[in-house]
Amino acid sequence: MSAELFIGIDIGSSAVKALLVHADGRIGGAVRLPHAIDHPRPGWAEMDAERIWWGLSMRAVAQLLASTAVPSEAIAGIGLCGIGASFVPVDADGCALRPGILYGIDNRAVAQIERLNRELGEQQLLSATARRLSAQSVGPKILWLRENEPEVWRRTAWIASPVAYVTARLCGRFMIDVHTALSYDPLFSPSTMTWNPAIRESMLGDGPRLPDVGWPGAACGTVNRSAARLTGLREGTPVACGTADVVAEAVGSGVGSVGDLLVMYGSTLFLLERVTQFAPRPPLWPSYLLGSEQPTLLTGTSSAGSLLDWFMREFGGADRLQDLVEQAQRIAPGADGLLCLPYFAGERAPIFDADARGMLIGLSHEHSRAHVLRALLEGIAFSFRHNLCALATAGQPPERLFASGGGSRIPLWRQVMSDVSGLPQQVCRVAEGGALGAAYLGAIAAGAFDAAGSLPQPWMAGGSSVQPDAAAAERYSELYPLYLHAYQSNRDLLHALARARPQGLRSHEGLLTPASRAAR
Repeated sequence: MSAELFIGIDIGSSAVKALLVHADGRIGGAVRLPHAIDHPRPGWAEMDAERIWWGLSMRAVAQLLASTAVPSEAIAGIGLCGIGASFVPVDADGCALRPGILYGIDNRAVAQIERLNRELGEQQLLSATARRLSAQSVGPKILWLRENEPEVWRRTAWIASPVAYVTARLCGRFMIDVHTALSYDPLFSPSTMTWNPAIRESMLGDGPRLPDVGWPGAACGTVNRSAARLTGLREGTPVACGTADVVAEAVGSGVGSVGDLLVMYGSTLFLLERVTQFAPRPPLWPSYLLGSEQPTLLTGTSSAGSLLDWFMREFGGADRLQDLVEQAQRIAPGADGLLCLPYFAGERAPIFDADARGMLIGLSHEHSRAHVLRALLEGIAFSFRHNLCALATAGQPPERLFASGGGSRIPLWRQVMSDVSGLPQQVCRVAEGGALGAAYLGAIAAGAFDAAGSLPQPWMAGGSSVQPDAAAAERYSELYPLYLHAYQSNRDLLHALARARPQGLRSHEGLLTPASRAAR
């Protein structure tokens, strides 16, 4: 092959990233374009599909090519990853009809979940989809759209994930990978690896079409003339079937063996573990990595980096996040008696409580902003440990821990995560782990690698490691039962406060680096 470069695009919850990767794994350039999640109503989470998913993706690629001065003919393949368990309605011309509706941080479809469980049966749905319906399920949100926005529904020709939407604009084909299709429960059947025709007919009628389904890295099409003009790419460049960011992050971090666990430090925490077989294990979500021989289990929280962004926006003042992190690092584990419940957006796994809320318990006049920041990081780490317990209960205790995402670049955060969990971590060699994994999918589509083969070590190996501190781990083991008790004893109060919450929320921005904040 004469061309030897690949581009990976990651449509994240706080930024769109693009990475240029050589065939031997060397990084040739990177672009990061921050953006925001919108919360038009309490419990809703949306994103502008045209401006962010498509517009920023194309701008990132154009900037990447311009900044590296790489000729378009040197690009052998394009891969994509992005926000999972989300969708946008698309018209017959391929244009988004409304903002995209996001993953489990959006809780608008509670009534639809209850009705589907009642009409189709919870146990029957679990048997058919290997999952329980929750805020992470896309199917009920599609039903919500049909019932609440009939004019949009009438014009909807396609239902597309973020990656499928951008892929269709890029090469003219709507295609979704198996992992993402599984999150469209109850529409997808893991036993047949196809959309369930009876449930599709029941929920969608003669309405919109669903994307083709394939494995990540499968050839999807080639860059069309319009996208080539926008980006500088060569028309005809191969485009891979993309996947969710957590799968691409796992690939980019080197997760490959049974017992390997990825924790993705993003606006939320997301965990993916390689397991021995695909099987229902509620409340966890079974899925696959790159093929049917690579089953996984997944779980995720509703808040993580978004808490740090909230803290800096409201209380950071003139200080940079790095400065306050350094102050928090000098505070002993336990934040001098301050405990945080990190449920600022409700919570997904393992409690699945949309009406849970955040708490700071134990505040005194002696506590500073640095204490609060440390308590936030410790609360996030306690939620991580809670999910690790759920994985262990499912019979899949992790053997190796890999870390990726922008938050994994914050030394105190990753140290607290290891101290609370008692597990060492291997940190992905690049901050753009999802984009690295996406570039690998582009290489598969271009024929450079075999999807069924082992991951190339020059691409995935490297990065720093983190070891737990024994004294800190002991202290956190004493505090963890208090964390669990804080939620259990205050659940009714939190629910009452959630019901009394006024309408209207501002947008929030994703976790930004100091450099990107300064640029703004």
